[in-house]
Amino acid sequence: MVTEPITIHLEDIAGVPHMMEPVQSGVPFPKGILTPDCPLSLSDCETGETLDVQTHPLAHWPDGSIRWLRVNFVASLAPYQKRHLQLSKVSSSNASQVNNVLHCEIDDDVVRVGAAGRLFHIPADKLCWSTQKADGFRLEHKIRLIAADGSDCDVQTTSPWHLTEHGPVCVTLETTGSWLKSDKSRLADFDCRLSFYANSHTAKLEVSIHNPCRARHPGGLWDLGDAGSEHFRSLTVEISHPDSVEAWLKPVPVDEALSITCLLYTSDA
Repeated sequence: MVTEPITIHLEDIAGVPHMMEPVQSGVPFPKGILTPDCPLSLSDCETGETLDVQTHPLAHWPDGSIRWLRVNFVASLAPYQKRHLQLSKVSSSNASQVNNVLHCEIDDDVVRVGAAGRLFHIPADKLCWSTQKADGFRLEHKIRLIAADGSDCDVQTTSPWHLTEHGPVCVTLETTGSWLKSDKSRLADFDCRLSFYANSHTAKLEVSIHNPCRARHPGGLWDLGDAGSEHFRSLTVEISHPDSVEAWLKPVPVDEALSITCLLYTSDA
C-alpha cells in the first residue's frame, strides 16, 4: 500500500531565531501503511535539504503496523520563517547512511554522553549532571525538591539512569525513584528523562512528579490541600558554574550578554 508523504510545518511567530533546535512530533498512520522496518527520510520541501531523523513507534495496529510514530529531528528557523518538511517512505536501497555523532558510555556509577562538542557526566543514582566543553568550561545542573518545612529532600533511585533511546538525532536517558523527607518518609515519586542532541547545544529535561498517597476529593472537587495531598515548597533545576559567582541570562540572541542577578520562577497548581 502506498501513502502520500506527510508534511510537517514549522513556523516562528515570536520573531526569535532558532539555531539547530530539537523538534519532536507525533505522527499518526492508517492501518497497514507503515511497517516497523520501513525506513523514512525527512527533507525540506523548498530546498531539498535532507535532515537527519530519528523515529520511535508509540503504538501499533493489531496487524503489527505502526499507528503512532514519534519523530525527532533538529532544525533551524529565522525570525518569522516558515519551513515545510516532508516525511517520506524510502526503499531500503535508497535509505541514506547516517553517521552517528552521539557517543554514550555507561559504567556502574556514571553515564557519559558526547554531543555537539560537549561531554556530559551523569551520576547513575543522582538527579544531577555536568556539562564540559573542550576548552574546560563547565556547568553543574541539579534537580532539587524542597519540602514544605524548607529542608532538602534526599533522592532514592529505584532505577538508575539508563539508556532508553540512541539514534542519529538524540540520546535519551531515564531514571525513576523517590524524594525522601528528613524523617526518611516518601514525599513524592519521580520519573525523569534527559535528552541530548546531535549538532545542538540544547538538552531537554522532562520531570514527572507523582503523589504516592491517595488524595481524597469530596464531591469530586479538586481543591488544593485536600486530605492525602502532599505539600512541598519548590521543585527547581539549578545551573551553576563552579568557578564563577556571576551568571548571565540571554533570553534572545543579542550582541552582548547582560550580567545581572536573576531568578527564573514558574508556579503551577
